Amino acid sequence: MAKPIADYKVELRGFDEMNWALSRAPKVARKEIWGAHEQAGMAALRRIRPLTPVHTGRLRDSLYYEVQMLGDRFEAVVGADAPYALYAEKGRGPGGFPPLDKIADWCEAKLGDVSLAYVVARKIATRGTKGAFMFKRGMERAKGEISRLYARARDNIVVELARLARKR
Repeated sequence: MAKPIADYKVELRGFDEMNWALSRAPKVARKEIWGAHEQAGMAALRRIRPLTPVHTGRLRDSLYYEVQMLGDRFEAVVGADAPYALYAEKGRGPGGFPPLDKIADWCEAKLGDVSLAYVVARKIATRGTKGAFMFKRGMERAKGEISRLYARARDNIVVELARLARKR
């Protein structure tokens, strides 16, 4: 074995405190990330809701967000429970009649005349419908705010870990 050229000693201070704080990192990170996901879901809904088509209000009222833990990762889901939400978002191509009872409900609410249901359904079957893309446009509008929320969560994690290291 080669002889060292120089023999230096370095005394590290705070290493035990840092290790102790890092052992708490998963708990601190989970709390901050969960909170950021909650706030991101609310931010997305604030942007999506005004872009959502309103005829009876069912679609807008069915909007939701939820935060889930999937194994070791978090997931924020923004969606709508209304069965026609996908058609409102993306539209519908021509082909096949839509459910006449649902079209009748729409005709009554929007046009005030349920007898137009067949005519409207036939037009949808031949031409399709355009999508509102409320989720796509809303998420695009919320992107900046959501990025700031996660940056703040990251900074909060660092600050809290530093605080825990000093506290010990």
